[in-house]
Parts: sequence; C-alpha cells; structure tokens
Amino acid sequence: MANSFDRMNGVGAHEVIIENPDANWDMADASQEEMIAVLNAYTERMTALQNDPRFQYVLIFRNAGVAAGATLAHPHSQVIALPITPRQAQEKVVAAHEYFERKKRCVFADVIRQELAMGDRVVEDGEHFVVLSPFAARFPFELQIYPKRHNHDFSQITPEERAALAQVLTRSLRRIKKTLGDPAYNLMVHTAPVAGTLSGRHEQSVHAAEDFLWHIDILPRLTKLAGFEWGTGFYINPVSPEEATKFLKEQDVDN
Repeated sequence: MANSFDRMNGVGAHEVIIENPDANWDMADASQEEMIAVLNAYTERMTALQNDPRFQYVLIFRNAGVAAGATLAHPHSQVIALPITPRQAQEKVVAAHEYFERKKRCVFADVIRQELAMGDRVVEDGEHFVVLSPFAARFPFELQIYPKRHNHDFSQITPEERAALAQVLTRSLRRIKKTLGDPAYNLMVHTAPVAGTLSGRHEQSVHAAEDFLWHIDILPRLTKLAGFEWGTGFYINPVSPEEATKFLKEQDVDN
C-alpha cells in the first residue's frame, strides 16, 4: 500500500546569538555600537549558512519574553537554516514576482510610496528605512521596517545601512517599550530564499526572488491566538494601525 505521507531526514542548522555579556541588557536600550555588533552577527551568520549548499532558507528571529516563546533568560537571537523554503516565505516571494511580471513595478515600493503619501501609518521615515504600522495589522502595535533601497537579501546590506538600521531598530523597540510597558515580542528578519532554490513553476526563474524586499517584523504579544485565528487564519486586532501609529510617534525615543 502506497504511503501518502512525505518525510525527510532532519537536516539544518540552529544557532544562538548571544547579543551582550550583560544578562540584564535590553535591546531597546542598546547603544549604537551594541546594536551594530548584533546586526554584524546577523549578517555574518546568514551569509555563512546561505553558502552551505544543503540549505534553502535562513531565518533570524528574536523571542523576547516568556509570552513570546523565550526559553533562555539571557538576551539572545536565533538563526535557523532549513533544507526547504517555508511555504509562507515562498508564497510571498512568488506573489512579489507575479506582481512585478504584471506591472513592471515592485509591490513593496508601491506600498511604501502609498504609505508615505498617506502618512497616517508611518511611524518613522528616514534616509534609508521606513517604519510602518501596517495596514490590516495582525497584532496590536505591530511594526514593519523596510529598506528604501531595493534589496531582496538582508545579508547584503551595506555598512551605512547597517548603522542606520541599528538606530531605527533601537528606536522602534524603544517606542514599543515606552508605549506598552515592555511587553513580550517576536522579531523576525524576512529575507528571500537562497538564490536558485524556489520550487514549483518559478524554479526556473533565477531572478524571481530578486523581486522580494527583505524586511523586519516586530510583533508585540498583547493578544493570544485562539480557536478563531487557528480555524480561519484571520486575526482579531482591537487596535487600528492608525491609532497605534499615533501612540508610538508620541514617544520620545532619542533619550
């Protein structure tokens, strides 16, 4: 009898990045030099794992607080390399590629351009990055950080961008901490799959992943997923992104 279930051997990498020797260190209060050191570790480990032919996708994430899934008290981030591309990541890349094929424009650039023109969901707008409280946010006070230079691969950011991101990321976390009283949160760096590893009808399109734009999600854990969310894939968010933007922008994050 044929077995309809597929499985594979466990192949991958799981690394923990210790962000600071101080066990009480808080990323929201990081200095410029401390945050740059963390981002350097992110890009160095991502580059190394992307060069391993066994891996198709590398995810960097940070679980801050027990409610966000943290199991270690010391401040840390994690890097996981997978031998396959997760369905969610592949769907996003394919959708971006199909949008570009139809309109000859980047979907992310279109969204950023529209958000900047409207302004009511823009938390911060700088030379290199824009911080948005996204339309139809899944969680209260969810934030997304996008680069203004089109780049599908987070590991390819320049030193100048890394320095700017260090400031933007620290300020974003500080806004959340000051507004919400230091909640648990998840932070994820979304990047394109390793070049040439897309599957399905896009696998022959070596440039498909280049239509993606890397970005960072910050998800404060203020609500819990329950039966409705698991059963439908929809999210109940009691705070509009426009209201969240107003509260977050009121915070003095430069002191």
